[in-house]
Amino acid sequence: MNILKRKILPLISRLKKSFNFGFRYIKDKIIPKRNKEAGLDLDKRLVYSLSKSKIPSFRQLKHAQKALSSKEIWVIRVLLVFIVINFIILGVCFYQNNLQKVPIVGGEYIEGVVGSPQYINPLYSQINDVDGDIGKLIFSSLYQYNKQGKLVGDLVTDSTVNEDNTKFTFTIREDVKWHNGESLTVDDIIFTFSAIKNKNYNSPLRSKFSGVTVKKINTKQIKFILSKPYAPFKQLLTFGILPKNIWSQIPKQSANLAELNLKPIGSGPYMFKSLTKDTKGNIQAYSLVRNKDYYGSKPFVEEIQFKFYVNYTEAISDLNKNKIDGIAYLPYYQKQELAAQDSLNFYRLDMPRVSSIFLNQDSDSALKNQQVRQALAYALNKQGIADSFSYAVLEPIKSPFPLTSPVYASNMSGYGFEKQKAQDLLSEAGWEKFKITNKEIQELEEKVENLKNTSQQDQEEQGDTQEDSEQEEEEEEEEEEEELTELEKIKLTLGAGEWLRSQEENKTPKFLSLNLATIDDKQNKKVVNEIKKNWEDIGVHTHINIVSTGDIQSELIEPRNFEALYYIQVADEESDYYAFWHSSQAEKGGMNISNYQNEKVDKLLEEIREIPKQEERAKKYKKIQELIKQDLPVIPMFSSKYLYVQSKKVKGFDTFSIHSPKDRFSNISNWYIRTGERLVW
Repeated sequence: MNILKRKILPLISRLKKSFNFGFRYIKDKIIPKRNKEAGLDLDKRLVYSLSKSKIPSFRQLKHAQKALSSKEIWVIRVLLVFIVINFIILGVCFYQNNLQKVPIVGGEYIEGVVGSPQYINPLYSQINDVDGDIGKLIFSSLYQYNKQGKLVGDLVTDSTVNEDNTKFTFTIREDVKWHNGESLTVDDIIFTFSAIKNKNYNSPLRSKFSGVTVKKINTKQIKFILSKPYAPFKQLLTFGILPKNIWSQIPKQSANLAELNLKPIGSGPYMFKSLTKDTKGNIQAYSLVRNKDYYGSKPFVEEIQFKFYVNYTEAISDLNKNKIDGIAYLPYYQKQELAAQDSLNFYRLDMPRVSSIFLNQDSDSALKNQQVRQALAYALNKQGIADSFSYAVLEPIKSPFPLTSPVYASNMSGYGFEKQKAQDLLSEAGWEKFKITNKEIQELEEKVENLKNTSQQDQEEQGDTQEDSEQEEEEEEEEEEEELTELEKIKLTLGAGEWLRSQEENKTPKFLSLNLATIDDKQNKKVVNEIKKNWEDIGVHTHINIVSTGDIQSELIEPRNFEALYYIQVADEESDYYAFWHSSQAEKGGMNISNYQNEKVDKLLEEIREIPKQEERAKKYKKIQELIKQDLPVIPMFSSKYLYVQSKKVKGFDTFSIHSPKDRFSNISNWYIRTGERLVW
């Protein structure tokens, strides 16, 4: 009984309490929660029955303020403003970083050119720069020069050369179309080359391909076969290609009269559109339009127009009036005439132009003396002459080879400006200073005047007729000359100063005097006047002879009728070095103007033609330059730049080296005027 009271009854009491707690928890917590969830679920079903979307509409959101406090509403508004600002900032950043301006097709570029087109035909276009400029855009060629001045393939995709450099095989592109829609083939290339070789076409290119034949291998390969090895042969293949099916129908003898010379059909990036003439038949403007079927990088500029002028002054005037967008070539001394220069780009392009003083040793015995020639070179302050120009136009050179040439011997020592050394060399050569004072000249002039007065008095006393008087005057002038000694005549010719006289005794004194000729050009005239000052500072009397551009060849160069000639030569190809310095070219019509002859130089020039690697050719060219420096048939002076001016509306021009003026269009496909926008992710 005690056990029941102490153990069992308390246990039953505790169990009863536990069961009571469980029942109360179920009653108070679980059952109401389930009822509540069931109620909420019922509410949701009722709401969704009215609207299937779980996202409230704008109309519903307007009632949100009824359930929110004013503080909560202001927090939401601030957050919304913050979100909008961030979206705007992100949009601007995305635009700046991912939306770029890019060139698009369109626009017109108008270029002013001095001259006019004659034959826009690869057979003749190298005669006239204007023809070459337009032809560069219309015609394709086997090879062309890129914006760095490097030779690259145009129609040629692959080439092979045999070991002795006599057979050149080329693979030609098959996706090239003529402007009339027909395909360009190997047959067109063979036809063009044959026309160049045919004397009936009278192409100036004919002499370059003497001893060269061509052979068709298949529909896309062609082979040139040379009678003699010539490693840089590819450099000759920059002429344009003509369409055979059109030109074969034109008689050879009248090819230069064909309308196609002014309205050509080519395969280049631009095609002929129109030309306009004045009432006299002179071409005023020439328009080209973009070739949409061009096989290479298609240009962006839709149309290019050339306007032709008589001189640069007219072209500059139109550029100032915004009638044109650029000038093909601008003389440096006329740059200051351009208005609004901030709106223009000035491109100083490297070009293989070399100005030198050619010395004709056959015209003056003094020039046969090497020390005299060296003295003339040492007397020239070339850097001082270059600095006398207010613009960077001339760069002194040591060699008569182009400064842009890969074979130019830049590390070769030249003839620097050493006035004292020049004077010492002349003294060693037998020349001494002879001073003629102003007083002596004045006395001689008075003597001449007195002789004239005496002759006039004699005429008046005799009362001769006008005709007799003229005859008498001539006779008196002869008598006057007879009354002046030879030395007095020389003094009057030289004028006051310290002049160089030969030291030979018992002979009529000979003075060192040179005639220095050049082309009638403002820049050239300034240069030769500076040369005159330099030479006269060491006692060499210098007379300047200015000759018109049209007469320089016929009057001076071809007959070699000069003593010293300041002249610019353009070596557009490495092969021209042969033409400039080989003795076979030292004759009438040859480009070896100073008639230079050296057997070692001849041999080196001949060997170079057989060497394929430029590095090996450069070594031999350096020897040639050393020999020319030693013999000094010419005094190398300057390398000059080609100044190309263009409106800033034209973008994309990045050429810096050209072989000829037409090569300024070498990157024409990159030029653009209009721009568009494009997303870049």
